[in-house]
Amino acid sequence: MTLLPNPTGVLHPRRPLDAYYTPDALALACVRHIGAPTNVIEPSVGGGAFVRAVKHARRTAYVLGIDINPDAPGLPLCDTSRAGCWLEQPEFPAPDWWVIGNPPYGDAEAHVRKALAMQPAGVAMLLRLSFIGSRGRSKLFAEHPLSELAVVVGRPSFTGGGTDSSEYGLFIWRDHHTGPSRLSHLHWS
Repeated sequence: MTLLPNPTGVLHPRRPLDAYYTPDALALACVRHIGAPTNVIEPSVGGGAFVRAVKHARRTAYVLGIDINPDAPGLPLCDTSRAGCWLEQPEFPAPDWWVIGNPPYGDAEAHVRKALAMQPAGVAMLLRLSFIGSRGRSKLFAEHPLSELAVVVGRPSFTGGGTDSSEYGLFIWRDHHTGPSRLSHLHWS
């Protein structure tokens, strides 16, 4: 069992299947920030916050949701859902789709790379800001420059309790982006 420190320094067990759910208000702010897309793939549905946000922002939106947990509460909210690991799903061209989510951090780069390989209209992933500073990930950003990094203002809680010691951002890649990356702030609470 993996133990993680919480803000008080006390160790607690890691949640099974990395089930750390995005707060609804944060998911809605993320979806609105990117412009409420029509077709969305959510590769790690979890509790369904991004599904609810997409449907709230655009009632006619179509959501394909995937989660490793066949009992994930968000799967029934999707128009089409699949139980299984996103990294094992078949790729398909997705030029009119957005891939949006909060991937398990340990596999975040693989989730991003798979999403970008589908050549979607855009990819928006909620990640720790330290994701951008990793020496190992510098190749990802050289190959696929960010369109925008929207820094989340106010630390979210993914457990319903206290926050962790990380800052977060919405990492956005838009198809056909040219020019420098944009830095913005995402107010959500």
